[in-house]
Amino acid sequence: MQRIAVAATVRIRGDLPVRVFSVHFETPVSASAATKRDQARTLVERAEGYPRVLVAGDFNGRGFIESVFTPAGFRWLTRDVGRTISRFSWDHLLARGLRLLGCASVGSAPNALKVSDHIPVWAELTPE
Repeated sequence: MQRIAVAATVRIRGDLPVRVFSVHFETPVSASAATKRDQARTLVERAEGYPRVLVAGDFNGRGFIESVFTPAGFRWLTRDVGRTISRFSWDHLLARGLRLLGCASVGSAPNALKVSDHIPVWAELTPE
């Protein structure tokens, strides 16, 4: 199965650019922890120069988030949302230059339509 990251710049509040990455990291079975850290570092490099960045998707793990994204100024918005697939918490939102709108502005949603084997995560954000 192929894993990818897609990037786009979206404009909010009229003309305020936000760089958005949709990611699907390698699974623990198909990639070592070092490989996943390398994938994460590449993404952080691609985010350089953008003051507002959102990274969202299936991280297929958690171990590399703090070691790679936190030092690059990202907040781990969904650290405590709980399980998103089976017994794992692998779907996350990370942001730099954006903050949660309020203390109840992040969570997971019921997957009533069963369009995925994952539970969706969400956040309401505002520029810093």
